[in-house]
Amino acid sequence: MSSTTDIPDVIAAGLTASALSRADFAAITDLCVRCSGFFSLVEGKPGGPEVAEEFLSDLAPGMGSESKHVLGFSRDGAFFGALDLVDGYPEPGNCYVSLFFLDPAARGGGLGRAIWAAIERWIRARGATQARLVVQTQNPRARAFWESRGFEVIGETTQRLPTLENRVWRLLKAFPAVGDSGTL
Repeated sequence: MSSTTDIPDVIAAGLTASALSRADFAAITDLCVRCSGFFSLVEGKPGGPEVAEEFLSDLAPGMGSESKHVLGFSRDGAFFGALDLVDGYPEPGNCYVSLFFLDPAARGGGLGRAIWAAIERWIRARGATQARLVVQTQNPRARAFWESRGFEVIGETTQRLPTLENRVWRLLKAFPAVGDSGTL
């Protein structure tokens, strides 16, 4: 898979995607603060600089920084969402969604669906055969969102974080091979 520089610039009318970096720390921190309810629910702490730092720097076990793609989403210039993807985790051909969050004011209007549709096309075009993620059991709305995007629950496990222990659902979406009924 290639670098983040090949992400689709325009996801849908008025929506743009861009690679995020340390230069965006203040904007990411502001978004994390606006999403404090989400972070309190799933991580046991409100959003802020510490969460923004983790979002930018945390790596999946055994993975290097070249596998991490931190993306931001804007509408008409206003930054409202972010996504952390990991190539090749937990195995080659997989793309792991570490975190996807939207400003609460941007939820429920189809932006998440539009973003995921574009990101799914992007990761499939780059060779991913599956996408994986976990959803905390205390967040059933997130599970419903991902299931509506074609993900299936493949198991349940315990997630141990420094501030919270969660039961989580493990979800998977396998992509049909080119030429199968799900041709690109």
